[in-house]
Amino acid sequence: MGDFVLGDPSPPRDILFLTAVPAFQATQTTDRWINTYESTNGCFAACVREGACHSLDVFPTYVVPNDPTSGDIWAQDEYANRAANLTFPGAERFCEWLGGRVVNEAEWMRMARGDDGRVLPWATGPFDPFDPDALPGEPGLMEVVGASWRPEFDLQVEDVGENPTDVGPFGHHGVAGLSAEWTRDAALPYEVSDYTDPFAAVPPNCEDCIWRVVVGNWFTTDPTPDIRSRGYGVTTDFSDGSPIDISGHVGYSTRCVFDQPPPPYCRPE
Repeated sequence: MGDFVLGDPSPPRDILFLTAVPAFQATQTTDRWINTYESTNGCFAACVREGACHSLDVFPTYVVPNDPTSGDIWAQDEYANRAANLTFPGAERFCEWLGGRVVNEAEWMRMARGDDGRVLPWATGPFDPFDPDALPGEPGLMEVVGASWRPEFDLQVEDVGENPTDVGPFGHHGVAGLSAEWTRDAALPYEVSDYTDPFAAVPPNCEDCIWRVVVGNWFTTDPTPDIRSRGYGVTTDFSDGSPIDISGHVGYSTRCVFDQPPPPYCRPE
């Protein structure tokens, strides 16, 4: 619980969406618990084995890039602690299996930015979070997480929890690096959605919205990257096995939120 800064003082726009929240003070009135680590392949594989998740809930990433015959990375033991590239319905099923739900944007942002409106999760220096040019005198985003990916293959080369610097103010790992992460929030312009409660699960009347807010590593190519902005992903469900072209769709990892401290599972919490 408590007050914190949500949003970006100079939110970018594109022709379809307001892709960041204008900065404002938000108040969290109910305690929540969020997984220390984002979803991993090994934890997702356990969900599949128990019948709560489907193998088509994860986007294919191959052991040998672009070679389906080499096998899916998510199913290989040596990649069990890499972040899982889930579809949004897959993320929902995964969190339900753990006894929680997909985190929403405000919960994720407070987890990442703390109570002092950090621009980078590991920041410790004082700065004004409402200043669009405010960046503390700390290591930059690409300096800390740039080695986590091979951009030419869009492939992780680091396990979840390995980076000792990419840790948020409440001890959450991989906040800025590794995979971008789903939230439950619908990606709508805030003035259209009338989204007045930053801790609502989704904006009003939008349970079936096909675009959801994505946070995290997706913006590391921005000229001045930080953690205030957001992207959006398509929520297509491939689990019925229909022959759908998945080109143009992207999977993301997720964190789950709980009403009480969750028991450790898949990774030590």
